[in-house]
Amino acid sequence: MRKGELTNTVGAGIRLQKHSMIFREMLKETMNGIVGSLMGNKVIVLVPCREKEESYNEREVKIENIRSMLRKMEQQMEMKFKAGIGSVVSWEEVSKSYREALDTARQGVGKVNHAKDLPVSCVYEEGYPYDMESGLFDAVHAGDAELTEKRSTEFVMWMEKQFPEVTNNVRLKVMEFVLLAEKSVYEQGAMTYHFDVRANYLDQLMSFQTYEGLERWFVHKMTEAAGHISMKQQEKTVNVVEKAKVYIAEHFSGEISLEETAKELGISSYYLSKLFKESENVNYIDYVNNLRIEYAKKQLMETEKSIKEICMESGYGDPNYFSRIFKKWTGVTPTEYREEGRYE
Repeated sequence: MRKGELTNTVGAGIRLQKHSMIFREMLKETMNGIVGSLMGNKVIVLVPCREKEESYNEREVKIENIRSMLRKMEQQMEMKFKAGIGSVVSWEEVSKSYREALDTARQGVGKVNHAKDLPVSCVYEEGYPYDMESGLFDAVHAGDAELTEKRSTEFVMWMEKQFPEVTNNVRLKVMEFVLLAEKSVYEQGAMTYHFDVRANYLDQLMSFQTYEGLERWFVHKMTEAAGHISMKQQEKTVNVVEKAKVYIAEHFSGEISLEETAKELGISSYYLSKLFKESENVNYIDYVNNLRIEYAKKQLMETEKSIKEICMESGYGDPNYFSRIFKKWTGVTPTEYREEGRYE
């Protein structure tokens, strides 16, 4: 929202990006956690907790601190904010806490809402495999097609055991899951939504009289959704890492820390470090050092610049340190490298 008026997701995201530095600093100061990258008009903040449960008083203090922070943000940015807080969970269940926070922000009437303070929105009948359903959608949201295939198959097996005949209730459950999975795909921008793209879904489902065909269709649709999400996640990773590499290439001759590069890209240093390791199979520091050493090697072989000049241009302020790290990477000192090159 802007000045009390609703704005679209993209517009809100653009306005928020303009204030990203202020926004991120205020979040870090208040939450003492890991601030994720901006996703449309949403930002995820992961706050580590020592205890498995938080007391009522701790929850109240947290809500009041966040409420105070949002008021300051609104004053500085002329935008409206809402916050949803998920419950404390183990690392393996962090996606559950994220969904709670998202649902809480959407459903709550206040500026700041906690998952523990909202009524349970759905009560499942005894025997319904909620954990199986939750695990399936965790796999879809993570973009894990292999795990999605496994868990989709398991859910069909459960339905077949409970309901041997393919009834309309079974078809509706399959339709529900597929539509929810595809909704996640659209929300992440992994596919363009078209109103008539599902025009034949109902006819296809009604044509299945046995579980064999139904299972193939269901598993295919669910894994397809996970695959689209996976590709979008990879695309985002590549974009972020490529931008980081361009920034490093333009600034490696000066001080260029992981934190500085992450700040330039508007993401957390933790997230950038993780993406670098996954994409380049090397950590950030080693990547920068490799770039600097390769530049130094080229200068040593192709110019008559002094070792000190090359040291400074390569981003190392101390010639002694430059010599040590150069030898660590190449096996010889800069002077020895230049001399060896002259006799080749």
